[in-house]
Parts: sequence; C-alpha cells; structure tokens
Amino acid sequence: MSQMAANQSTGRGGFGEVYHVRHMIEGEEYAVKIVKFLDFVVNYRNSWREDNHLYIQMDYYEQNLQTIIDNKHINF
Repeated sequence: MSQMAANQSTGRGGFGEVYHVRHMIEGEEYAVKIVKFLDFVVNYRNSWREDNHLYIQMDYYEQNLQTIIDNKHINF
C-alpha cells in the first residue's frame, strides 16, 4: 500500500481487514481489504465481481510454500 494513505479501518472479517484509503497520486478514495495468504496460495492472478460476490483467483499448490522450499534440491 505504498501509494495509499490509510484513513481508518472500516471493518474486519474472517479473512482480513478493510481500510478506507486515499490513493496519493490519483486522490481517489477506495476500500482496500488486506488478506493474509494461506499456506497453499502464493500468487494472485485475477479478481472479478459477480452476483454480489468478489472472486479472487490465485495459484494453488499441493504443498505449502515452506515444504516446497525445504524439499527443493539445490543445483550448483
């Protein structure tokens, strides 16, 4: 949120917290939800709104990121 100035927290849910922010360059106000990534999700791909729901598409991995790092062979 380096380009956003957070005004205040406007709510909290099961997956994160929502802030009322102002974009410092555009001057526009937005709501930004900060969500902690789960162990098996490591990369954001896309999002869209449909039928009054927000859908967030992310990469999915069979193992959590720490397990992948721990089991990765180091090549020299």
